[in-house]
Amino acid sequence: VQLAAQFPDLYPKIVSIQNSYSLVMRKDYEAGLAEACYHHNVGLLPYSPLAGGSLSGKYRDPENVPQNARLKQFPGFMDRYLGSLNERAVNKYCDLAAAHD
Repeated sequence: VQLAAQFPDLYPKIVSIQNSYSLVMRKDYEAGLAEACYHHNVGLLPYSPLAGGSLSGKYRDPENVPQNARLKQFPGFMDRYLGSLNERAVNKYCDLAAAHD
């Protein structure tokens, strides 16, 4: 950001970042990037706001996940959401949403 201010012809100003950000993936942004973005007037374009689709509830029953679903198309991609504390959090969020549907 400072180089962009000093040398605007060489370095374009950063106006936004695109990071993974959702109810279950918050710490990477909130543990430092949020403050830096605030002070430098940089916006966030959240990547994967539904945590790869897991917050939609469509992966709650692994036996009934369609073959063309992201969960099965990209092995390992969803590991950060499933089989962990994130999976329990997702299930609680889905239960809460269902209770208020």
